[in-house]
Order: sequence, then structure tokens, then C-alpha cells
Amino acid sequence: MLRVDVKKITALEMARCPNCSHAIDQMGKRTHCQKCNRQLTVLCISCQTNNSLLFSNCMKCDCDFRLIGVEYYSKEVAKLDFDLKEFYRLEELYKKATNLERIWRLTLPSALFLLATPCWFLSNNVWGLLLPFDLAFIGYLIIKIYGKKWATTKVKLPLEYAKHWKAISLEAKRQEVRKDEMEKQLDYYSRELSCFRQKSPDLNQT
Repeated sequence: MLRVDVKKITALEMARCPNCSHAIDQMGKRTHCQKCNRQLTVLCISCQTNNSLLFSNCMKCDCDFRLIGVEYYSKEVAKLDFDLKEFYRLEELYKKATNLERIWRLTLPSALFLLATPCWFLSNNVWGLLLPFDLAFIGYLIIKIYGKKWATTKVKLPLEYAKHWKAISLEAKRQEVRKDEMEKQLDYYSRELSCFRQKSPDLNQT
């Protein structure tokens, strides 16, 4: 494996931006060029050390920090992608259950009212004036109490997911934001690894 001897790198090389050659003050603390904003260091995921773009291995833990970064963020993106795919699947079931519950809420009270109205007329109001409305209200209460359970069972969605859907949705949104961040980091480390290997062809032969 090709390695860069830190001691052989001159202070001038370490203190100049590789993009615009601008002289960098306080190289150890600065991570971007103050002139062109070029990234000057690459963070080692293993030990959290900022390394110069000239280094092939971390100056603290000696690992291939670019490759480690690619592997780490690839795993993070894959995990988040798997979790979000499961959420999207459950989201479709939740939408179906919600629509089904809404349909029942509209149709059951109306159906009971229409069925009770002829009985009310035929019975000569023996059961009371509000019988159709009473049955419609009872139908509404039935759906209000049991509608979510029936609907989730129908679409095979666990009831606990439906009860805590707001919290689940918020967590999924946070995961989407985190996935975007992880994908940006993965793209950055992949680009840095590709650029370094192109500049150091001997590295691919080891």
C-alpha cells in the first residue's frame, strides 16, 4: 500500500490549498480554504482526526480513512433505506385503513337510518320519533369505537402502528433527513477516494 511519510511533506505543501494554492494559516484547525472554500482535510471516522488530503492513511490510527468513510456511510445509507422502505409499505397500509374507516363512518350510519325509516313508518311510531336518528347515532359510535381496529385488521396493519402513527411518521421524516445527510457524506468520501486513487495509481496495484 502506498503511504505518504508525514515527515517528508514540507510545511509549505501542507500550508497551501491544493485547489488555488492559497497560503493557509493555522492548517491544523482549518478544514476549508478561506479563499476558494475547498475542503482541505478528510475526517477519519475511526478516530475523528482531520487528515490532510495528501495523506493516504490516518496520521493517528493509520487506517485508510477514505475507504473507512465509504464503508461506514454505505452501511448507514443501506440501513436507513431498509427502514424507510418498511415505513413506506406501512404507510400505504395505513392510508388504506384510514380510507376504509372513513367509508364505514359515512355509510354505516346512513344505511342504518335508511333501514330504520320504513320500520318507523310501518310501526306507527310505536318505538318513538327519533328511532332512525338513534340507530344512525349508534352506528356512528360503533365505527368510532371499533372502526380503526376493524380497518387495520382488514388491511393487515398492526393496530399499535395505527395508534402511534404520528410518532412513527415524525421518526420517518427524521430518518429521511438523516439519509440525505448520509448520502452526501457517502458521495463526498467516494469522490475523495476516487480522486486519491487516480492521483496515486500505485495504490491500486497493492
